[in-house]
Amino acid sequence: MLNGKLVGRSHPNAATVNRGASSTVVLKLKKGDKTWIEPHASYTGQYAAAHWCFYSGYRL
Repeated sequence: MLNGKLVGRSHPNAATVNRGASSTVVLKLKKGDKTWIEPHASYTGQYAAAHWCFYSGYRL
């Protein structure tokens, strides 16, 4: 998410299949922009534990 707008998605169906998924999004950010990851509205996130979800970035 970038300032409340969806910019990427991934769906591994971890509830029935023990597989991972990855996604890469490159964003041009401005000062004050906010980014985050979140589960789909119909998904509880129970399989998206903190030790399974990674979020990183770098400044160019």
